[in-house]
Amino acid sequence: MCLPAAGVLNISACQEGAPVFVSQPHFLNGDYYLNTIDGLNPNETLHNTFIDIEPTTGIVMKGAKRLQMNLAVQRNAYVSQLSEIRTMLYPLLWLEESAMINDKGMETFKQMFFNIQQWITFFSYLLICVGGGIDALTLLYVLVKYLKHRKQQKELAKSVSPDANEQTPLLKPSLDVQQDDNDWAKMIRT
Repeated sequence: MCLPAAGVLNISACQEGAPVFVSQPHFLNGDYYLNTIDGLNPNETLHNTFIDIEPTTGIVMKGAKRLQMNLAVQRNAYVSQLSEIRTMLYPLLWLEESAMINDKGMETFKQMFFNIQQWITFFSYLLICVGGGIDALTLLYVLVKYLKHRKQQKELAKSVSPDANEQTPLLKPSLDVQQDDNDWAKMIRT
């Protein structure tokens, strides 16, 4: 027997050797089988397996698993019931398991999801404002320190000599220093 062609899966090993094959209902995507059995009407919408996932959260919104069980039957001249049939896959049944989030669940999801998004947006702006405030306070602190330092420098310059200006030398020789120098010179000579 020349089975299976594309579109079916041999699961005989899982069925203790029984010639069982699975496919999509109505042999969807198994073009080889479409002309072998009358009444097959594969429809992508009705017979395909799918899963719809909300992309941001990864929550499954809707899904369906659809399978068709097929039996491989071979012509056998020694069994009267099998002597006149064609060797091929015969569909036995198809089944569908599906699930979909209900309206109440969808409302709950929307409320939770959009509430989370609103909180994230709020905290994003809050953190931007806090960061900006910290930057402004830091700048103000540095400016105040700079102005205090500058004021202290001016006060120090005026305390050294009230009539000092930009042309006044910062260091002036004092009389005491000159006197000390003279004392040293005297000591050295003697």
